[in-house]
Amino acid sequence: MPHYFDPPPAAPDPRREVAVCFGERVFHCVTAGGVFARDGLDEGTRVFCQALPPLLGRVLELGVGWGAMAVCLLGQSIDYTGIEVNERAAELARENLARNKLSGEVITADAMTFVAEQPYDWVVTNPPIRAGNAVVHALFATAHRALGPGGRFAFVVRKQQGAESLTKLAKNLFGNAERIAREGGYWVVVCNK
Repeated sequence: MPHYFDPPPAAPDPRREVAVCFGERVFHCVTAGGVFARDGLDEGTRVFCQALPPLLGRVLELGVGWGAMAVCLLGQSIDYTGIEVNERAAELARENLARNKLSGEVITADAMTFVAEQPYDWVVTNPPIRAGNAVVHALFATAHRALGPGGRFAFVVRKQQGAESLTKLAKNLFGNAERIAREGGYWVVVCNK
């Protein structure tokens, strides 16, 4: 059965417009079937973006979806790159950045095997938990590889979807992991490389 994290989504493509309200800004975006959170900004991404400290430098997002996190984060002065395996979602993310006059690059690729040409200062993700442990663990390994020394990795996950085990995985990989927020069952965790 196809999922939103599959490369070519099989679901129909009924497009819809959504407003993303974040802070004092409103972004006008489009979503479609076959992508994660097609009805608008999901609660995990909202909690995540509100909890993150200000981001600086080069930022990599693993699993961009239709660009919800990107539009929220690009209110900051960052050099943004997003990776998305779902071709429809990547196309929507590019469109949503353009229609909101935000600059960043969205690459259609498998984030599990992505190799950064230059190190990033931040890697962020709302990982596709339903894709399974192997996929999520591979994304965490990609984050570790993509960061330069002193870089930071941040992720959001619901407690009942494995927050404790993923925090432990991150701590084993990075040597540290700090939960910086907990709201509505979501944990926001940051690691330093």
